[in-house]
Amino acid sequence: MLKNIKDPRIAIIIVMLFIAAFLSYRYFSAPNTQQPPQDIKVVEVEKVQLKDITQTTRLTATIQAKYASMLVAQDHGILEIIHDSGSKVKKSELIAKIANTGIEKNYQLLENAKNIAEEQFKRASHLLKSGAFSKAEFETTKNNFILEIIVVHVLKWNSKIFF
Repeated sequence: MLKNIKDPRIAIIIVMLFIAAFLSYRYFSAPNTQQPPQDIKVVEVEKVQLKDITQTTRLTATIQAKYASMLVAQDHGILEIIHDSGSKVKKSELIAKIANTGIEKNYQLLENAKNIAEEQFKRASHLLKSGAFSKAEFETTKNNFILEIIVVHVLKWNSKIFF
């Protein structure tokens, strides 16, 4: 085919067009051999050693009780809170108490009455021995003393006051 072309410049141009077409085909149709850039991962490496590992973590949390309890007072008085809500307490530690000044005053009055009855009982027993006191008067004084002791103990037991 190129033998039939009389002008050599045309033959060179045709050959150059074939070469340009061939090179463009190879260039544009060649598979992309470049890989896309990957994210660089930084990895810390530490030499293995035998040692104790201690790690502490501070967390904020709310602890809720499994069971709720309602406390009801048996007596009247002023509630004195010993431990506030949320404070640490140990088992069987007192968290609040009811201050009842009326019962405390009654207890003091009854304690004084018991002491007076005890003094009267001691005096009556000396007077009975000397003959200046009758047996009936002595029994009345003794019963008053026993009654005062019982009343003081009953007040302690009912009011849960342990002095």
